[in-house]
Amino acid sequence: MPIKTEYTFHLRKGVTFSDGTPLDAAAVAKNFDTYGLGDKAHRLPVSEVINNYQRSEVIDPLTVKFYFNKPSPGFLQGTATIGSGLVSLSTLQRNFEELGDARHIIGSGPFVVQDEKPGRELTLVARKDYQWGPKNIAQQGPANLDGITYIVTPEDSVRIGALLAGQAGFIRQVQAYDEKQATDQGFKIYAAPTRGVNDSLSFRPDNPLVADLRVRQALLHATNARQVVETLFSANYPQATSVLASSAAGYVNLSDKLTFDQPKPGSCWMTPAGSPPPTVFAAKTVSGWR
Repeated sequence: MPIKTEYTFHLRKGVTFSDGTPLDAAAVAKNFDTYGLGDKAHRLPVSEVINNYQRSEVIDPLTVKFYFNKPSPGFLQGTATIGSGLVSLSTLQRNFEELGDARHIIGSGPFVVQDEKPGRELTLVARKDYQWGPKNIAQQGPANLDGITYIVTPEDSVRIGALLAGQAGFIRQVQAYDEKQATDQGFKIYAAPTRGVNDSLSFRPDNPLVADLRVRQALLHATNARQVVETLFSANYPQATSVLASSAAGYVNLSDKLTFDQPKPGSCWMTPAGSPPPTVFAAKTVSGWR
């Protein structure tokens, strides 16, 4: 368990990167030293998900400890994000520009990159020596698939069309209005909730149009978020009750502060004493707006 500014991790034995090198405490320490401090020599920036990082310490081959200058409550969640994936030491020795080629990124997962056509296609093949799936999953050995080919398809209609026509085995980012036709053909939709910040519409408070807090509050309470969610989305998009997802650390239910207040005819949310008739603002936005 973390104690204020220190975190200790005990690693799984026998895990290797796809180049055969061990995923041990030294490799984990080097990864997070790079993410937490950056690497100017290789032009690698500090990770946006790791704050107040000080240093690492290798306790033994399977134990690593991290120290922070100040408490870093988001660190544990940060270790699970896509930007904190563990890569081999050889990968960390490459310059920033080289990492645009996925074939140069060596990880420890069940697949490796065989080929890449940047912006168009990515081909993965299964690792035959993979033996360390998550312990709560029965499948510990190599993947049942020989490989996966990802085809980049930015257009929503083309993507869902490929799935329905049998040209694709699965797709990502199914739009709410396409969900029914997918389920009608027997496809399952996996809609995992975010574990961090909800989708939101934010304002720059230094903009004179919204610099007055009361204007921002008026926009908030003039927006019927429930109606927006029910009209534009599906049951897979629950209305947000905070800037953070309910599954995120630090979540507090702020529903009572995010209410829609139906104005009475001729009234306004903000009318300072002695002011001329104000401009009435209205806005529509997505769930999670604050």
